[in-house]
Amino acid sequence: AAADVTIKGYDLTANAKVFLPIDAPVMPYGIVGLGYARFKAEADISAEGGGIEVSDSESETESGAIARIGAGCDYFFDDNFGVEGEISYNHCFNDLKGLNFIDFNVGVIYAF
Repeated sequence: AAADVTIKGYDLTANAKVFLPIDAPVMPYGIVGLGYARFKAEADISAEGGGIEVSDSESETESGAIARIGAGCDYFFDDNFGVEGEISYNHCFNDLKGLNFIDFNVGVIYAF
């Protein structure tokens, strides 16, 4: 018997960054957020025996609340351009319980 399981999803959160009060190009911060997540699990199952092969596919979609907590750092090259790196733990609630995950993000910043 063999099973192939794939989980895909997305989350949308409103976040707040709390910066440490330092005056430097490197600006560490904490992040907290709340939002919504939706995941879809797909499973392809097959078994073979006695010259008979059986296969089946199942899928299930769940959605619910998500909370986010993490830390990061912004680094500015000048007054406008910079980069950021961030790690956050995402905790899922209700039907999504057990699908918690960790994000690693990097990005480019342009400040007006």
